[in-house]
Amino acid sequence: MKLDENGNIVGTPQATTTGVNASNRAQEALHKERAIAAVRRAAPFKFPAQYYAEWQTIEPTFYLGL
Repeated sequence: MKLDENGNIVGTPQATTTGVNASNRAQEALHKERAIAAVRRAAPFKFPAQYYAEWQTIEPTFYLGL
């Protein structure tokens, strides 16, 4: 996901899924939708401006155990 210098999301975030199997495949789209919605609600992100080169592209990871 790309961020502008103010921490706003640039473009449309995408989600990828791992661990999909026959028993949870029906939930895959819902999980992606909710993960993207959570990231959008959290924006704008507050990162130190001097490190923009490091955080201009981030890849959030969501864990089932959290």
